[in-house]
Amino acid sequence: MDPFNYSLKSGSALLKLKVSYLDRLNVGSYTLRLEYKNQSVEAKPLVHI
Repeated sequence: MDPFNYSLKSGSALLKLKVSYLDRLNVGSYTLRLEYKNQSVEAKPLVHI
């Protein structure tokens, strides 16, 4: 994902997707994967109207 589409707070796992990016997604289920040095975390956010 292009860094233009989100903000990430240093030192934490606070990721904020921008509304302009979310507005372009179709309704459905997605997988969001955060990669760290030694591990990764996945979330399955829902996009709905």
